[in-house]
Amino acid sequence: MKSKLSGHFSLHAVNAETGEQRALGEFENLILNGGLNRLGSGGVATHCSVGAGSTAPAITDSGLQTLVATTSSATGSTGGASATSPYYGFRTKTWRFDMGAAAGNLTEVGVGWSGGLFSRSLIKDSNGDPTTVTVLANEYLDVTYTLRVYAPVGDVTFTAVIGGITHDCVMRAARATGGAAWGLEALDRGVHFGIASGNSHSSVWNGSLGTVLQSPGGSGSGASDITNAYVNNSLEATGYVSLALDGGNLSGGISAMELLSGLGAYQFSFDPPIAKDNTKTLRIDVALSWDRQ
Repeated sequence: MKSKLSGHFSLHAVNAETGEQRALGEFENLILNGGLNRLGSGGVATHCSVGAGSTAPAITDSGLQTLVATTSSATGSTGGASATSPYYGFRTKTWRFDMGAAAGNLTEVGVGWSGGLFSRSLIKDSNGDPTTVTVLANEYLDVTYTLRVYAPVGDVTFTAVIGGITHDCVMRAARATGGAAWGLEALDRGVHFGIASGNSHSSVWNGSLGTVLQSPGGSGSGASDITNAYVNNSLEATGYVSLALDGGNLSGGISAMELLSGLGAYQFSFDPPIAKDNTKTLRIDVALSWDRQ
């Protein structure tokens, strides 16, 4: 499974006395190599930083060029999913710099975690050109960051050999407009983006695949065990879903499966169906990878 990510900043200065807001810019960012790697091991957006550097971002950056201020004080975090195509899930978080903490001329911004940077961008104007913004001594600075993960629009076909039998398989996104499935809840919780743990998050079915807005059809059965592992710098979480002797023994066999991950929900079909009964256990290995959009 391959997920594509993009990030978006918006900045506002807020007058501490009147509450009046000034929009300072809205623009996309560069997700850094270190940020992509961090997705496999922990939360990526617990801190926000602003600076006065002018060098264009590079994927190898590990910090801002000229740091001015950093804060971990967030005013809120929300997530959801787009209701129309192109489908994507998102998580939005806003940090507030105390009055005067970020005062002065600013040209760069980034988000990350304690000791690391997930993304960096030069501050840009409405034309997408680098610019300088000024925060006054009597103003707060609010920085909002939105991370998106895009649901694949097409099917991926492959084969899998299970119990000595070759199955033709199709993979596609599932529940693409569902905020619970695509809302990137792991973004700031300090957990990895692999397969979601818990039996209710992975299940097998005896019906056909749904559309990208649906789950598989038929009767379902939850998995009995889910594991995850991540090798540093691989940008790929690996693991498996398993069913015990009493799990997944569906009439007509297992023709579909659904997985929930930290980067969205996916469904798979098996042709012919997997013939599982109470004399067999089943283990299905899965890899989830990610990259910039």
